[in-house]
Order: sequence, then structure tokens, then C-alpha cells
Amino acid sequence: MSTINVISPTENLIDAVAGSLGLSCSSKDLSNRIVVFPGKRPSHFLRKKIGSMLGSSFIPPHMVSIDEFIDFLFREKLGRTERCIDQLDAIAMLFDLHRSIKEKIGNDQFVSFDRFMPLGWTLFGELEELVLADVSISKLHSLTAGLQYGSIQMLGNYYEQFYALLKTQNVMTRALQYKTVAEEIEHIDLSVYHSIVLAGFFAPTAMEKQIFSSLRTRENTTFIYQRVEGVQSPMNAFWNNPKAQESSPKSTSTPDIHFYQASDTHGQVYALSALVQKQISDNATIDEHSAIVLPDATALFPVVHETLPLLSEDRYNIALGYPVVRTPVYGFLQTLVEVFVQTEDDAIPVSAYMKLMLHPYTKNIRAGTETELTRVLVHTMEELLARDRTALFITIDEIEHHPKLFDRVLQRLTDAGTTITKDEIQNHLTEIHNNTIRILQSIRSIGEFAQCCIDVLTYIFEHSTASMHPLFRQYAEKIISLLQTVPSSQLGSKAFEEPSGYLAFLKNYLGSADVPFSGTPLQGMQVLGLLETRNLQFDSVYVLDVNENILPPARGTDMLLPQSLRTMLKMETYRDRETLVEYYFQLLIQGTRHVHLFFTETANGERERSRFIQKLIWQEEQHARKILDDRIASVRYRVQLANKTPKPIAKTNEMLNVLSSLEFSATSLDTYLQCPLRFYYQYVLKLREQDSVSDEIDQLDAGTIVHHILKELFEPFLNQLLHADAFTSIDIDEVVRKEFQTQFGKELRGAQQLMLMQVQRQIRQFIAKYQIPVSETQPVTVTGIEQLLRASDGRTLLLAKCDRIEQRGDRTYILDYKIAGNDMFYKIDWNKLAVDDRATWNSAIGSLQLPFYVRIYSLITQTPPDKIIPAYLLLGKNVIDDSIETPLVPEGEDRAGCYQTSTTIIEKLIEEIRNLEVPFEPATTLSDACPQCPFKAMCGTAWVQGWSGT
Repeated sequence: MSTINVISPTENLIDAVAGSLGLSCSSKDLSNRIVVFPGKRPSHFLRKKIGSMLGSSFIPPHMVSIDEFIDFLFREKLGRTERCIDQLDAIAMLFDLHRSIKEKIGNDQFVSFDRFMPLGWTLFGELEELVLADVSISKLHSLTAGLQYGSIQMLGNYYEQFYALLKTQNVMTRALQYKTVAEEIEHIDLSVYHSIVLAGFFAPTAMEKQIFSSLRTRENTTFIYQRVEGVQSPMNAFWNNPKAQESSPKSTSTPDIHFYQASDTHGQVYALSALVQKQISDNATIDEHSAIVLPDATALFPVVHETLPLLSEDRYNIALGYPVVRTPVYGFLQTLVEVFVQTEDDAIPVSAYMKLMLHPYTKNIRAGTETELTRVLVHTMEELLARDRTALFITIDEIEHHPKLFDRVLQRLTDAGTTITKDEIQNHLTEIHNNTIRILQSIRSIGEFAQCCIDVLTYIFEHSTASMHPLFRQYAEKIISLLQTVPSSQLGSKAFEEPSGYLAFLKNYLGSADVPFSGTPLQGMQVLGLLETRNLQFDSVYVLDVNENILPPARGTDMLLPQSLRTMLKMETYRDRETLVEYYFQLLIQGTRHVHLFFTETANGERERSRFIQKLIWQEEQHARKILDDRIASVRYRVQLANKTPKPIAKTNEMLNVLSSLEFSATSLDTYLQCPLRFYYQYVLKLREQDSVSDEIDQLDAGTIVHHILKELFEPFLNQLLHADAFTSIDIDEVVRKEFQTQFGKELRGAQQLMLMQVQRQIRQFIAKYQIPVSETQPVTVTGIEQLLRASDGRTLLLAKCDRIEQRGDRTYILDYKIAGNDMFYKIDWNKLAVDDRATWNSAIGSLQLPFYVRIYSLITQTPPDKIIPAYLLLGKNVIDDSIETPLVPEGEDRAGCYQTSTTIIEKLIEEIRNLEVPFEPATTLSDACPQCPFKAMCGTAWVQGWSGT
């Protein structure tokens, strides 16, 4: 019979394995020994341990992971030569099988490969689990026969026919390898080996148990299991065998545990860095016996950039895989494929196209040895396309023959001293398109898609500065190595009906892959994931993100096999997974002398400490027999982000020269009232916000469209009495449609079509429910439409553009269209406004637009202000009626007095702007003025975005 050693968490598993190998100084050839661990990493530590025990070179034992051990038995001992297929082949075969099965999962919902693929990834994984759990076809059929879920009932058909199909094709899967070895293990002769040691297993599958049970009968086999108090192993009956030896007593030592609570991951990393810095300052040993454990790979790069620079590169080793889908190389590929997916009739959304061209990998493609041409080309293209609102979709050919693009690029490069021709610029852009976007346009299969992605990444590596970016080569090589297996797989010949299928494939296939970091496994502080700590012991560990949904991980969703059925089939459930994670966590903690656990807790409850921490604290309180209120240290840190109020800008004589000739508008005065600094940037320096490409219709676009429509509708009636039946002969919907086509082109898509229907409805309501009733109750004559007014009060030039001016009896109405639903941002609180109290102006005045219109119209026409009624027309209200007309001065108020007040304020504001002694101050309330300001980067107030002011 074999030997079963049960050791405590405080005993080093590596030492126990080395001690069981029967080492002697006389024998340096250990090749007749096999050591099997759950994973690969412990082998490095065992090799070092054996070397220190023997004190000389040696031929090591075969040290393998359980997967490698099974493959060894399958191929070397059983002589099997079948090819082992991967997920790609399996999903292709399952799809063919799915189409041939009469009663299939989802009936006809998954008959196309586009729809089947997401199901295929899950289906193959669960079929493999059934094999590893040693579930027979008859048992699966019997347990699912009475269930209401049709998809589960049909699963048995896939289970039976898929593995029968594999047999006919003489291929294997990983699970079938295990099953084959388990069925033949009794006939495998391992007597030639001096010893076989299986160490560190906790929750073996049914197939592994069957293999272990056979090996347990052999004299040359040793099992070593680490028992963790409070966590029950699924193999307790196996480890509690009467012949099992408790090689060490239960430990009475208690690890030194410290808890740290932070507000976010960066706070955790900050605290970690402080602890590492203290170790360095204390000249403490930092070697492979210290580990930073990251259960969530998201924290890797904060650690890489904040903590690890405290150590020289030879004093740490990263053995943690980083998710491929988080890498910038994957992000670039995703952006490229999104262009392909969103292409309709060869036309690409301009926003998707520019997102690709502005990607750092693309815009830094070299022309010769320099990248200047590409950068100038891309940013000029962005500028032109952003200004052309009709170009929401564009073809590659249209871009390559743009009437202005290459002339403008040529001019800019020539001005910068670069000698180049227009044809060379055009050819360079065509080459970029040919090697990125066009390369995907002709794909006919998944294999071709994968090869095209490889070709694009190769082109970027060879022709862009991307290869100079940190870790680009490492990321790209991993992605390319994965994609290289696709063309030769059975999946490679399949094709998606819709381009979106290729993007989904990229996400599914690369979604579970990690990029390994190269390093020396036994050199310096170890940076590991939780599973990489299996079977290892450390003096000091620092575990980040000990939070719920990370330790233990969040529970997944069932797609085919619900948890209740998994329990009946003795398959792994989420409870088993949580137990496994707790076992390795407790093993790490109990086997370490100094433990530092970091977690994040938020006031809103979105993140909370792990139940594992709660359990550790409870155990400590039981031992101390009291509540421990001070066990958790709060991490408090301050980061200097220069979140300061911008400094005022003093006026100069040169500025006054500009201001003296400035033509003031209502918009400029509103800008100054909100923020004098913004006025300075916009009207003195004459800076403007850069146009950006977008496929969305923003409020400014919508407002412009509505103004143009209303001008079109009312212009035929200019200077005529507006009758109630004036609009009966006008096709309002067609007027709106033509304006939209003028703005966005003839083919309206998505948000444009939706906005079109909304505007059509609102304009119809405006005419029927507001304009016609107004015309029926009083004579109305429209005297001005988008009328430009210029005037001077003797010292100042004033400029206004009025949406509509009309005469109603002896009164003049100046109407301003607003697509908002209320006037809260425009109205003036006359009760709070005091001319002599400057502090009241900002809070009481929403906008000076209507008072400014009264002022300039009165100067031009000599009309008394009290005979002028300015009002907003709130076209965005849900209910359109006469209430949408909101006058500047409510009925019954002293209209003349209000206008005099506003006129005085306008004059005082202009005087203030031109006063050399009054600097351009920042806004009084930054949270109101800064978030939407285009100059916040210049002021350093980008931090105000989202700030509550508390």
C-alpha cells in the first residue's frame, strides 16, 4: 500500500516532498522518481530544495503538473497517439452535430453559427465537466428526464453523440484523456520508478479520484496532503485512511495578521508600498520567501508602477498572468474589428473610423523613418470630417479622394519645411487603409479573419512606433500565437453571417487567455495570483483585494446545468469553488508568519470586505475572548492633484486694445457673467474648442436644425399678416426631412432617424397648438427672421441675431427659440437682482440674451423698451400650447423698470470688462461653470468634473 502523509499548514510542503524522495549523497540521479503537483510552479522550489540538500548538481526527478502526468501516462505508458483537440475544433464539431440533431437546444434559435458560437463555448466546457465527473449517459438521461427545462433534457443527446463522434474521428479531448487513463490505470506498470509522490491536492475530480485510488495500492506511491482546520476536503475519506500518517502535530503557532482598509485599490497599493519601503529601510530580507498576492489582476499595473520600482529588477519576479483583453494590443484589434462590424454598404461611421485612425498605434505609422506625415494627416482629417456634419458615414474611397484633405496636409507639411508631394501623401493613406481596414473587407472564414488580424499586428509592429511601447511585443506575441491556431482548426473553415460574429469570436476566444510575464521564478519578491501560491510557503505575504466577489469570486450564472443538478451529478458547484478558494487562502495564511491583508470598503456598499476576513477576525476574537475594535488599520492618503482655483489674469494695454474694438453680443456677456476667465480665452485670445467627430446629435446640433426648419417655415410669410390657415399648404414633415438630409445626408440612420421623427412631431404640435391659436386671437405680422442687428450706443458696438421679430398690435415681440423644456437656465429673478450689488448678478441672472435684444432693438428703432416684449419659446416642453411662450418680465411686473435695470447692468458689465484694474477672475462657482467649459484643461479645473463641492 502507498503512504499517506497528512501535514499541517505550518509544515512546508516542498520540504515534505523532498524528504519523501529518499535522497542520498551517493545517488545524484533522481530521474526514476516522479513528483506530481496540481500546477507547475512548485517544481521550481522543489528543484532548489533538492539542490540545497544534496549540495551538488543532480539529475532531477520528473516534476510535472497533474495535466502533464496524465498526458505522460496516456502517451508514454499506454502508447496512445490520438490527437487531442482544443476548443476551436470542439465547437466546430459541436455545431455540425447541433445542426444534425432533430431535437436540439433552443429549437431553431441557434441554427446559424453566429447564434450558436456563444452557446458552443459553454456547451463544450460543461460536456467536459460531465466526463471528468464520471457521469454516465444513462444517469444524465434519468436525472434530466423529469425536468421542465427542455435544453437540459436534450443535453444527454449532445453528450452521447459528441463523444461518439470523437471516437469515429480518432481524436481526444482533455477530459477523455483523463477518462482513458482512469479506465486503464490498473494496467499501467509504474514499478520501475523508485517513488511517485502526489502532493498538494485538495478537490480532485471523479476521474482523478479513480486514478489516485489505483495508485494508493502501490508501494512506491506517496500522497502528501496539507490539512487546514475548518475547511473540509472532498476527499476526507481518502486522507483519513487508517494508514494515513500525521507527520506533524497540529500547529499551535498563530500567524501575525494585519488588516488594512482603503477607499480604493490605489489606497491599498499606497499602503503596500509604504510597508515594502519600511522593509527596505529596515534592511529586511526581501527574497522569494516574500510574496505579493493579487487575486484580481486589475491591481497588477498599479503594483508594477507604484510598488515594484522600490526594488531593483533583480529583486522581484512577476508570475501572474495579465488578461489579454485588458491589453492595449487587444484594444487596438477590437477598435479595428468594430470598424469592420459597423460598415454598411462600404460606408463606415466616421466616429468609428476616426477612433481607429487616432489610436496611438495607427497615427504613429511611419512614412519612411518618421511619423510626422501620419499625425498631420490624421489630425487634418479629423478637423475636416468634424466640420462636415453630413459625413456621418463615409467610404474609404471617399476619404482617399477627399477634395480638401491632401492639399491642406501638403500645405501644413510644406510650411513645416517638409518636402513631399500630394501623391505621396495620398499613397501613404492608401497603404494604411490597405493594411488595416481593407484587409478585413474580403474575409470569407474565421481562419481568414484570424490570419488578417495577425497580418495587421505584424504591419503595426514593423511600420509603427507601437513596438517601442512597453510590453507591446509581449502582448502581440501572445495574441498572435493564439490566432495562429485558428486557420488550421476545424473552426477555421466556418464563417459568420454577420460581421458582428467575428468581434464576438475575438472576445470569446481571447477572453480567457492571459499574458505571462517572463522572469526568474526563484528570484526576489514573488508577485502571484492566489492559485500560484498553491503548495508554497512564505515568510511574508501581502494580499490585495480581499473583497467579496474576488475572494471568493462572484458566482457565475448557470446556462445549461443548474446548481441543483450539478449537486446530484456530483459535479463542481459554486459552493465547491468557494471552498477550494477558501482552502488555498487559509493554507496561505496559516503557513505564513507575517500576513498583510488589504481590502476596500465603500459607504454605498458596492465593495465590502471578504467573508474570509470576517472569519479571521472572529477567530481572533474567540481566542482573545473580547471584541477587537482596533484590528483594522484605515489607509488615509492625500494625493496632490493641484486642485486649486485658477489665478486671475491681469489686464494689459494690449488686451484693452482688443476689448475697445470688440463687438459685444449677448453670448459674450453671458460668458463673462458666468466666468471672466472663459471670456478671456474665447474673446480676447480668440481660442475655440476643437471640433470632434461624433455620430451622436448633441443639443447644439438639434438647436441648429430646429432654427433652420422654423426659418424655412416662416420666411414665406415675412412682412405679411399671418393667417391661421397659412400653414395648411405646407408639408411640415417634408420640410423637416429636407433639413435633416441637408445636415446629415440622404441616408438617415439610427439616432438621426429617431431625432427626425421627434422633431417632426414637435414642429407639427408647435404650429397646431401654439402658432395657429396665437394667429387666431390677434393680428400677427412677422417682421424679422434670424435678423442680424448691429448698433452702437456711442461707445460700444453691439451685435445680435434675433430668431424672430413680430408685431402684435402696437407691441413688438422678440422671440427666441429654445429646445429646452423650461427656462430655469435663462430667466432673471428680478426680486433678487440689485443693480448696485454686484454679488447678486451671477445668482439672479440666467441669461442677458433677451434684455440685450431689447437694448439693441430699441437703439436701432427708437422703440420705447416698454413697448417691446421679449420671450422664450420653449419648444422642448412635453405639452405644446400657449404656455411655451415665457416672457422675460412676467405680466403685471414693472416692465420699464426691469428693462432699465438690465440695461444698466449691461453697461456696467461692459465697463467692468474694459476696466484695466479689474482682472479676469475665475468663475464664482466652479462646479457650475467648469465641467462643460472647453478651456478647463488650460485652467487646470478638469478635476471639477463630477465634484459635488462637499
